[in-house]
Amino acid sequence: MPLHRWVNDGLIVIFFFVVALEIRRELTVGELANRQPAALPVSLRVFVAAAAIADDVGSIVVIAFFYTAKVEGGESRRGTAAVGDCPHPQPRARV
Repeated sequence: MPLHRWVNDGLIVIFFFVVALEIRRELTVGELANRQPAALPVSLRVFVAAAAIADDVGSIVVIAFFYTAKVEGGESRRGTAAVGDCPHPQPRARV
């Protein structure tokens, strides 16, 4: 493995080690030591969860849109017919 990779991997390890130490310190003696002020109200938790779900569904729709724009004929066309994108799938040729 070249020196470049060793340096990159070593820096990543050091970075995440420092982040873990900071999180541990915040949970033990910092602002997150007392769990009451850090807890979110129930309505805010529901809103954040709903926003996350909507974001995930939106991402899936966008990815599917760009992926199916590249679908050409053949087996791919039959596969998209299964989800309703193609009204008339082409029959499979018998060999």
